[in-house]
Amino acid sequence: MVETKNYAVAIGGSNIDILATPKCKIIPKDSNNSEISISPGGVVRNIAENLSLLKNKCHLISVFGKDELGNFLKSKTISSGVSLKHSLTVSSEKTSSYLSINDLKGEMNIAFNDTKILKNLTPNFLSKKYSIISNSSAIILDANLQEETLEYVFKEFKNNFIFADPVSLSKSKKLKKYIKSINVLKPNLEEAILLYDLKTKNKYFNNEFSNELNKKNTGKLLISLGHRGVISFP
Repeated sequence: MVETKNYAVAIGGSNIDILATPKCKIIPKDSNNSEISISPGGVVRNIAENLSLLKNKCHLISVFGKDELGNFLKSKTISSGVSLKHSLTVSSEKTSSYLSINDLKGEMNIAFNDTKILKNLTPNFLSKKYSIISNSSAIILDANLQEETLEYVFKEFKNNFIFADPVSLSKSKKLKKYIKSINVLKPNLEEAILLYDLKTKNKYFNNEFSNELNKKNTGKLLISLGHRGVISFP
């Protein structure tokens, strides 16, 4: 019997993050002196890890390749206290990865992702995890999931508390039809403009931005401002 409401379930991406930060002005089409790091990543995986480090029980439902990077990622995740009992390992595909080319300040300039393996998180697979998901105190998901998988989650677990992260501007569109079903959403400013059809072109959270959001009757938003922090709205 599954104990109810004492844990969170995180569903979505687990990546290897590769970050490259130049030490001087970038010279196009040349090899640039930089600092390169490799670390565990993935929006949902990161949230699960931090919840666990804060002494909250969390199950991660994600997918890993049967490779060295996957082994590294799973080991680091488990060591933080996250349960991978309900995750999937696929031998025929490589572990998801994310490459960020930063600016001199360490802020992302352009990034690339290879998350094809996440297509294995299907409605059929999640249906086998129905009990553990439905009995959770919160479901955490990201827009890395396939559209049919998102539809399944929002339909089958509509009575659960749902926290969602749009991940990126291009992927955030997949969450638009479910806005009213999300209890807490964590967009950045650009994603909020797209998801709520705001007219403002401001790159800063100001009175105009706030007034437009007020008219949209949003749920709880945690708006990411990058290095400037996060705004809780309303």
